Amino acid sequence: MKHINNLERRDFLKLGALGSLSYFVPSFLNFSLAQNAEPHFFLQLTVTAGFDWTYLFDSKPLEMTKNGLQSNYFAQEPIPWTGANGGVCLTSPAAQPLKPYFQDFSVLNGVMMSTSFDGHIQNLQYLYTGNPFGGDVYTPHFNRAGDTYPLDGLQSGFKFADAYTNFDATIPLDVNSAKNLVSELKKRPPMDPSDLRYRYLMSRFLANGQGAGQFSQGSLNMAEAFGQSPNLVNKLRQVQFGENTKEFVQVASEFFKHGIIKSVIIEEGDLTIDTHDIVNAKAMVKTSVKIADKIAKLIKHLKTTPFNDHKSLMDVTTFVVTSEFSRSMRQIRKPIDDTGTDHNQFSNTVLVGGKGIKTGCIFGASDFNSSSEELSKAHLSLDALKLKAFAKPFDHRTMKVRQDLPEVLDVADYMTYSHFANTLFKLYGVSKDHYRTIDRNGTLASTLDGLLT
Repeated sequence: MKHINNLERRDFLKLGALGSLSYFVPSFLNFSLAQNAEPHFFLQLTVTAGFDWTYLFDSKPLEMTKNGLQSNYFAQEPIPWTGANGGVCLTSPAAQPLKPYFQDFSVLNGVMMSTSFDGHIQNLQYLYTGNPFGGDVYTPHFNRAGDTYPLDGLQSGFKFADAYTNFDATIPLDVNSAKNLVSELKKRPPMDPSDLRYRYLMSRFLANGQGAGQFSQGSLNMAEAFGQSPNLVNKLRQVQFGENTKEFVQVASEFFKHGIIKSVIIEEGDLTIDTHDIVNAKAMVKTSVKIADKIAKLIKHLKTTPFNDHKSLMDVTTFVVTSEFSRSMRQIRKPIDDTGTDHNQFSNTVLVGGKGIKTGCIFGASDFNSSSEELSKAHLSLDALKLKAFAKPFDHRTMKVRQDLPEVLDVADYMTYSHFANTLFKLYGVSKDHYRTIDRNGTLASTLDGLLT
């Protein structure tokens, strides 16, 4: 746990041996949101199951469909958007309701995911941790040692948590559970650290933590969590839910406002976007409209919900929308007007906006934008059947798409989610000790500085 690890073990144990919490309690409990001079929250909407971004912000010309390369059940020519930075992407009709909000976010196309794996679990774990096999999720690191939030964050759902090694202070919570929790806490008196029972339990945790084994470390972790409980309970008692609180983002907003959490992960898994079968692939025309509507509602909520008398939640929040990967252009040996789509980890799309982000821009691109386009040998070495769009090389310094055709895959030549995650780390002032690497030699993924204001 981060607070205990910042103390010398002998000093921590001495507090328990002396039977005094006069130093220990304030170090954990005297938290105040006012100490955060510039609050900066994080909200991520992850559309799980692999969303086909050609149905929003990485569309392909209808000529590709006519030549049997790219399925497109809209059967309409995509509409170009030009960003404030001169970048261009093709958008589907479903994206048009988001055009009024374009000043609030930027589009990152051609974002590579886990190049060695195309499974859902491996790419979700790569998205959250930088490793297909799991590890440290990046959002808890935003709640740094100098911050004052008793919880790292909330998650709407609890997927693949066994592979996450630092997720103990991010809790799954639905709307009804949150409302019931707050209601029950208000019926009871606040926790009192000076209460004899509280002090006794704390002394037992500390005494049991005097060994060097896992049991002792676990007891110290319990002591830290117990030490933070009064502060957490008191903050939760201040939350006000109205009768109209029905959406998870409304719960998250209240937890933001009361200094309870630093981040939120919303996993949207209710819509069928895993479109291997033809029926669900054709339903993407309607499904993509629903996804766009969810994104629009999220942005509108951030813009119209006050954080305080001077700022909206948008002013104090960075938000991200993405999926674990996009989709293939078609399936082999299927007619282009009657095909499903498979996984494509070689080109994803990320929407990012809010505090600290240069918005209204389009960065990156995927290839295969015409039936006559020459594809790189790097692409063909991993997609010999030409079923997938592939990220175009990207200059991280100039934030421009490169026009060369690499012969072999070197992820340093592309924009990967690890580059993006490290950019968020830089934005939130996270130590480089936590930055993601891009090779076995431990080379840190560079940051996309041109994305930051």
